[in-house]
Amino acid sequence: MEPSTNDLKNAAASAGNYAGEKARQVAHNVSDKVSDKIDKSQARIEDIYNAARDRAEDYYDNSVDFVKKYPVSTVAGAVAIGFVAGMLLRRTTRH
Repeated sequence: MEPSTNDLKNAAASAGNYAGEKARQVAHNVSDKVSDKIDKSQARIEDIYNAARDRAEDYYDNSVDFVKKYPVSTVAGAVAIGFVAGMLLRRTTRH
């Protein structure tokens, strides 16, 4: 006895439902993995940002301490750098 049209329709519908459910499961698993990767990446980026911010704050604090400890040397150094920069810029604008 050959399968009837209704049997074929039911088999096709069942196969379609099974395939759809498997596709949803795969999509859900992929979504979970992507979300985990995003969360880990975000945490790593935050760690890098915080470390860079802390390092910048340390450099700033060290600079402020140096200027307070050696104000005359700091101003003299700034003047010297400005003078050299001015000389270099003047040379490039003449030619």
